[in-house]
Amino acid sequence: MKAAVLIQARSRSTRLPGKCFLPMPFRISLSVVERVYSQVARSGIQCYFLIPDDDEDLRRHLVEKKLPFLTGPEHDVRERYRKAATALHLDVIVRATADNPFTDPDHIVLSLNRMKEVGVELFSFTDLPLGAAVEVFTMQALMTDTPEEKDIHREHVSLHIKHHPERFAVLHESSPVMMSWRRRTQYGGPLPRLTVDERRDYDTLVAVAERLEEDSLIGLLDLFLAMPGLFEGNRDVEQLRFDRG
Repeated sequence: MKAAVLIQARSRSTRLPGKCFLPMPFRISLSVVERVYSQVARSGIQCYFLIPDDDEDLRRHLVEKKLPFLTGPEHDVRERYRKAATALHLDVIVRATADNPFTDPDHIVLSLNRMKEVGVELFSFTDLPLGAAVEVFTMQALMTDTPEEKDIHREHVSLHIKHHPERFAVLHESSPVMMSWRRRTQYGGPLPRLTVDERRDYDTLVAVAERLEEDSLIGLLDLFLAMPGLFEGNRDVEQLRFDRG
C-alpha cells in the first residue's frame, strides 16, 4: 500500500494573505510552510505540497527551501489531489493543509494504521485539537465521481466521499492518545485552536511555540493546561466548517 502526505497550500489566502511565508520559530527559524513540512515529515511518510499552477510566489519559496511540491488547479482542489495522486501512483492519500503548524505526526501513522485495520475508505480522528489531525482516504474513493456533484465537492477534496455514506465506508472515531490524556488530566473541556486562518491565530501560535518545551501533541496539551492564557488570543476566531454528510 503506497501512501503519501499531500499538503494543500496556497499563498493567496483571503483571510491572511501570505500567511504561509510568515515566520514560525521553534528553536530554529522556519516559515509556516517549512514548519508544517517538518511536522508531517516526522511521520516517516513521503510528503508533498500541492500548490496552484500559477502560484509563483509559493513555488519560488518551496524551491528555495528545497521542499517537494506538485501543482494543479487552484479552485478545483479535488482535481489537484487527483492529479498528484495519479502522478505518484498512490493507493492511500493523507490529506494535510499548510494552515496547521502543529499537525501531529504520530496521528498520521495512527490514522493510516487504523484505516488499514478497519478497512474503510475514509478515516479520521475526531477529538484532536483543530489543526492537529489529518484525514486519510483511498485513491479509489478520491477518483470516484458521485451523482449531483456541486462546486463545493471540487473545492473541498473529500466531501464527495463524506456526503455519500451509502457508497463509501467512512469512519470517524476518538483518538486513544486523547482518551488517555483526558483520563490522566481529568480535563473534559474544550481544546485549543491550533490552525492559522487569521492574524489572531498566527500571533497566538507564535506565542505558544515560544513557550513550548516538548514538541509533541501531549506537550502542547500539557502546556495548554499549565498556561491556558497563552491560547486565549484566538479562542473566538470563527472556523469555516463544511457538512460531513
